[in-house]
Amino acid sequence: MSAEKKIQNIEWFLMIGLAVAIDIINIVLAMIPLVGFLFNKLISIFAWLTFWLWFKLKGAAGIKVRSKSLLAFGGISEVMPVPFLSALPFWTATIVGIMVKNKIKSMPLIGAGLKNKI
Repeated sequence: MSAEKKIQNIEWFLMIGLAVAIDIINIVLAMIPLVGFLFNKLISIFAWLTFWLWFKLKGAAGIKVRSKSLLAFGGISEVMPVPFLSALPFWTATIVGIMVKNKIKSMPLIGAGLKNKI
């Protein structure tokens, strides 16, 4: 039962779309001094839980207990409250990074040698 489910392209499209929407909301809220700080933290927690659950349900290789991707998720929720850094598209970059990592692993010639290294 250790076989990983492949995430379809449409799901990657939806994940990236959601990440872009979250980043846009964070950028808009970053312009509001105190309210933006509080809401950005709540949105980051919601986004982290949403993507974590989504990847866990799909069995994606990017989210493991000691994975670099999981550390990236945690890092995002710590960086987002910083006023000017919260305007950067961290969620989009993280989801695209996990997508690229999973796409490379699924390639027969390239992914076979990199399975345990990424």
